[in-house]
Amino acid sequence: AGWRSATMYEGLETANFRLAGWSWGMWDWNWWQQPRGDRIAARLARKASDGDVVVIHDGHHENPRADRRHAAETVRRLVPQLGKRGFAFGALCEPSAKPAPAPVPTQTF
Repeated sequence: AGWRSATMYEGLETANFRLAGWSWGMWDWNWWQQPRGDRIAARLARKASDGDVVVIHDGHHENPRADRRHAAETVRRLVPQLGKRGFAFGALCEPSAKPAPAPVPTQTF
């Protein structure tokens, strides 16, 4: 997993969730450097192995106008490459039918 905090762990426990870590990142958080999707996909395709989890950001917390085309391009290229190697894709868990718990109150310091 990437960024973590005690508050996050408390919220996960309250919601009866478990933290799922990631194996590889796209380094797509540095959108201003305009990374190339083909290069990112090639790197991840070389390194990926069974059971890996790749983190892909679909937005930016500080700049909602951040360019995410490289993330979309990476996925467009990576999925077929890994599919040819026999990889399958799916969710980490099944959706729950029970309602979500009430939000965890936060404190401001």
